[in-house]
Amino acid sequence: MSFGVAIEVGIGLILMYLLLGLFVTAINEFVAQFASIRARHLKSALRHMLGLRMTGDDTANLALFTALTSSPVFQIAGEISKTTGSGTAPSPSYMNRDSFLAALREAIPKLQLKDAQGATLSAESLRQLDIKGLIEALPKESGLRASLLAVIGDAGATAKEAEKRVGDWFDSMMERGTGAYKRWMSVFSLVLGLALAIGFNCDTIRVAQELGTNATLREAVVKTAEDIKQRCQPAAAPADVAKPAEAEKAAAAKAKAACEDVRKNLDALQTLPVGWKAGDGTVLAWGSLSIIGWVVTALAVSLGAPFWFDVLSKFMNVRGALKTPAK
Repeated sequence: MSFGVAIEVGIGLILMYLLLGLFVTAINEFVAQFASIRARHLKSALRHMLGLRMTGDDTANLALFTALTSSPVFQIAGEISKTTGSGTAPSPSYMNRDSFLAALREAIPKLQLKDAQGATLSAESLRQLDIKGLIEALPKESGLRASLLAVIGDAGATAKEAEKRVGDWFDSMMERGTGAYKRWMSVFSLVLGLALAIGFNCDTIRVAQELGTNATLREAVVKTAEDIKQRCQPAAAPADVAKPAEAEKAAAAKAKAACEDVRKNLDALQTLPVGWKAGDGTVLAWGSLSIIGWVVTALAVSLGAPFWFDVLSKFMNVRGALKTPAK
């Protein structure tokens, strides 16, 4: 197989991965919005930040978690990001440091807190405290109190310094929560990619073999790839998720763009040697190589449509450089 043929076979495989990746992106965004998966992950992250145990005796932290999630800041953000599957008490999908600090200032005064002498502190007196004073007023058994006092560090830290350190801590915890969400979605994308690979019979090994031996098919696939490269621009994930409303709009736009790309490029799959045809028989008719081919396809598709769009652009540029200029 010559280098030029190998490039064209690669373009065909990348095109298949790109089209299936668009399906996965559209389904992922639909499921994430309908089932409020981001909101569920945010609540799970907040539970871990508060040090909540999964038992019913964690009264102090559970009360703080309830007060935090019922605060006006949290509730308003939840109404903004409300979806069909979010229920009657929707939760926000995103939360920035300023919103967290504001919700914390609203939540702590709602708790039944006591001073060192055992007297109950009034909500009015608690609202006069800065963020450091509010944290120190939390019960000593509170996991959040111990964590945030360790974050603030020296006792001489000013209110502004304490607020900045708590905000930095929240940002770092949210980064971990985002990483957990991405890992979960990667697994979901892998399973979905495998289902699509089997459903459309997108066997990487078989497609590569047919492309390698059929020059007419390669020419048609490359032409389709050039067309898609001109009109398909997979939407990237929102870079700034600091503002919940803007982040929700960006996610909705991403889902809409992915669905539009799928609609436009659905016929392109017909160019590729995929799909179940008469005589293919059962799933095992192709033997173990088909199973391996489906798994390879699923692994490739899980990398996402934007990744394969960039790779397709590079392959098309390399192929263009190989062409002999016309005299």
